[in-house]
Amino acid sequence: MSVFFYILSVPCLADHILGCGSGLLQSEIPIVDNLKDTSDRYLTAQCFFTPALKPGKNTWLLSFPAIQWQQSSPSKVSRSERSGKYQRWFIGWPLARLQQHHLLFEANGGSQQLTGEFRQNTLWTPTNQVFAAQQSLLLKQTRRQLALTLKIFRPYSVLNRFSLQHTQLQQPISIKQRSPASAELLTPVRIQHYSIVIGNQQRLRGWNFPWQFALGHGTFEDDKNNYLADNGLRKGFNYLAFHLAGSYRWRFSRQLQVSTGYQLNWEYYDFIDARKEDSLQISDSSSVKQQINATLEWRF
Repeated sequence: MSVFFYILSVPCLADHILGCGSGLLQSEIPIVDNLKDTSDRYLTAQCFFTPALKPGKNTWLLSFPAIQWQQSSPSKVSRSERSGKYQRWFIGWPLARLQQHHLLFEANGGSQQLTGEFRQNTLWTPTNQVFAAQQSLLLKQTRRQLALTLKIFRPYSVLNRFSLQHTQLQQPISIKQRSPASAELLTPVRIQHYSIVIGNQQRLRGWNFPWQFALGHGTFEDDKNNYLADNGLRKGFNYLAFHLAGSYRWRFSRQLQVSTGYQLNWEYYDFIDARKEDSLQISDSSSVKQQINATLEWRF
């Protein structure tokens, strides 16, 4: 999940907040090593609503849910031009409060689409079509994520967020076949992993430096065919992610604020079950997402 969404999902103790902004995003699809370029750039627009929490000490259902939306628009900034698309949504519902501890349920999802060019001849397993080197294929990744989060409201605390997350992805991944030697495959899969997340997020005037660290384990399986099941590929992996952001918030009046910032997301997939003697091989993979954005916020 983008750090941008975590920053905006911080509940506000006093006021509702409505905001919109724009940004430049570079996002990568992981585990597709047989393509020359697995990332693309997108011009995005985003809007969000963050509700105020109900006053009082301990209570359930603190407020309306927080809602956020991010959407790319076709532009020449994207290497894939009109084929390049990016979309994200988020809903966060504060469930309960016990003194300074807040329990939240969060759901988010979205999709990314880009055009990739093959490094060498590659078999696309759903149609058994072989793509030659320098031919292109339209790639798409969809993501769904659920999280139960404990947020601690302590100003200037280094660690104030703990989450349990379940993530589902649908996308193609690269597989290397030992026979014939070094044959490349691209096959669609469903990926899921469970993660423990710790981090810090604040909504303060001036500088903010939210961060998050995630550690988990997951598996993947065939999507739309049985290619991996028929060839006995081992499907377990460890998951590691780090999110870091820096933003600055100006307050022009009690109601109006402007913020600008930079976010960096890094993910790593470690395929621990892979063995050298297996007929199908999959390599460890990482992906990077970067974004700069500016946002106008109105408190009421």
